Amino acid sequence: MQSEYSKAATCPLSYMRCTRFNFEDAKKHFRYFAPKYVVASSDMLKNALVQDGGFRHLKSFEYDLDVYELSEEIPLVEVPYYLPVLVVSDDWRQAIMSWWKKPDAIDVPLAVAKSSDETDMGRFAAVVGDGFNPEALARMETGAGCEVSYAVGNEFVDVNTSCPGKPHIVKVTYNPGWSVTGADKIYLAGPAFMLVYPAGNSFKLTYGLTPLGYLGYLMTFLGLVVCISYVLWSRGYLNDSRFSHGFSKFCTKLVDMEYSLLDVLSNLLRHWRKLLALAFAVLILHYLSGIYSTMQVECADLCSEMGYSGGSGSFSGIFSTGDHFDMGFDNVAENEGHELVCTAACDKSRGDFVYVNFGMISFNMASKPGVNHRLSFLVDDSHWCRTADIYFNGKYLDTLSQSDSKVGWNKRSYFIPKELITSASSNIILNHSRNDCWGVDVSDAWLEPIECSCS
Repeated sequence: MQSEYSKAATCPLSYMRCTRFNFEDAKKHFRYFAPKYVVASSDMLKNALVQDGGFRHLKSFEYDLDVYELSEEIPLVEVPYYLPVLVVSDDWRQAIMSWWKKPDAIDVPLAVAKSSDETDMGRFAAVVGDGFNPEALARMETGAGCEVSYAVGNEFVDVNTSCPGKPHIVKVTYNPGWSVTGADKIYLAGPAFMLVYPAGNSFKLTYGLTPLGYLGYLMTFLGLVVCISYVLWSRGYLNDSRFSHGFSKFCTKLVDMEYSLLDVLSNLLRHWRKLLALAFAVLILHYLSGIYSTMQVECADLCSEMGYSGGSGSFSGIFSTGDHFDMGFDNVAENEGHELVCTAACDKSRGDFVYVNFGMISFNMASKPGVNHRLSFLVDDSHWCRTADIYFNGKYLDTLSQSDSKVGWNKRSYFIPKELITSASSNIILNHSRNDCWGVDVSDAWLEPIECSCS
């Protein structure tokens, strides 16, 4: 969100894609957090705040810092205009992030749970699973002009409402330590808030310790008892011989345990080369198993589409040698061999790769009819917000955008169903026409047939 109202975004997380300055999107995200003040340093943001009319300038400070106050009072607890949608997923972060990155979708509240029941079906506009489209969420109005009042303390939120049974968004960070009275449960709601359906005209959220919290307190208490007892014993305040003897044995056992642990660590250090080799072997096996698993999933999807319903062990897949294309313009032979066509907007001065910006490149690659393929690109992710649409044999396939993986050159792969493979030569087009993101740097492309067996 910071990148939406900053002239130059910091983007501290390499796996998190930053956007560019967009004050309208920033306001939509901003309102979710019930804020009061904005600190602006760039003239771009200051001008946007003044022109918006919804912010009042409070004070200026040195270093060109200005503080603005939001004139609208945003409640901490409110009934949303639209009914929430429930996503059933084990990965709540991914589900919420895919929704949060679509500013036009966040007017429909999103809740995430690992499972759902019949009660949930009646409460939410829809119950969806992983892979949902944030921009196609059901929009059903709550149909309620509700009056909501609340009191907030350090560890409680007390709410009175005129709309029992309606969804109430509580803009306080969700944590398993919260419990509710006056409702049956608390849902995790995006971006990281709480959603409650009150049974009556009031409910109260109270923060308490989780089992791990109680365990932490217990360990702290035991540690204090041991320390205090040791101090008293060492200074002779506890001169009972039986206590002294028992405590001495206890301390001796602790020391023996420490020595045993040191022996284990010493043995590990002596064999560090073997351990390093073992760790490396495990990483290689993990990588290979990941490739195999990906192949199995693609084959499983294909065979399922063909009507086959065998077990997961019934599938086998191999990659046959695919067509590789080095797109660098200094590779004249490869370019001519693939009949590379590039518009004027494609930067030909970059010898090792092509920059597709407000234009397109088109090239042909060898393919095998009647077989599913995987299309891969090597793309530079060093800059935020890069995008290009992929067309395969004239049909839109997907959008090649910046990855959430590490910065640098990364491989991006796409599954090509055999229905799109119409001949021994397939055409690929990368087209960039969006003005809200830059084009893409692409250096290599691969088109690999995937052989599947469903028996």
